[in-house]
Amino acid sequence: MNEYKKREQTYPSDLTDRQWAEIEPLFSGLREYTWPKRELLDAVLYLVKTGCQWRHLPHDFPPYSTVHSFYRRARINGLWDRILQHLVLKTREDAGRSKLITDYTVTPASANDARAAEGLFDENDNVAYGDSAYPSLKLPEGVENQISEKARRGHPLTEEQREKNHQKAKRRCRVEHVFAGMVQMVGGTNIRCKNKSRAIFNISMLNLLYNMRRVVSLKRMCTA
Repeated sequence: MNEYKKREQTYPSDLTDRQWAEIEPLFSGLREYTWPKRELLDAVLYLVKTGCQWRHLPHDFPPYSTVHSFYRRARINGLWDRILQHLVLKTREDAGRSKLITDYTVTPASANDARAAEGLFDENDNVAYGDSAYPSLKLPEGVENQISEKARRGHPLTEEQREKNHQKAKRRCRVEHVFAGMVQMVGGTNIRCKNKSRAIFNISMLNLLYNMRRVVSLKRMCTA
């Protein structure tokens, strides 16, 4: 294994020692490079954070062609998904309310969110929370529907319905906490790309970076 030597120039997107220690074993199955894998991953995260093109990576990172090869091999190998799953499973039992991203889908801004969300639920889920924009969301059998009810013209919500919506919103707001955390940790959630494959790459890496930082935060709370 190549010994890691810290660059003189650091960036806000760089992994901390603690974050890297958490996921380093998962990279053991990936081919060896002249450059340390941590340095290659930092380069990928820099690209996600800044939105720059591969060729515009700063020169103190490994060559962009090497970084791209590293990213591509990890994607084909399924490594990015395994890291996400590892971070989720690692903290689920101890953390309880983990606020970790366990699944996601990427759609254009013009897509119907309710239809896209249907594919995110399966038999492993117990309950679905959502605001009143998802009244027609179809859920698998066994998944409890906790979608907020929506008033219609001439049919306002009853006091009981409003109270139920209020209780549902207390749990649903945890999703908004994730978005707020992503803004705080990685600078935002808006992605502008010319093609869907680039958008999928950016969003996948944003989710990965958020989960890594969230795991470190959870561990810090557990040991405090």
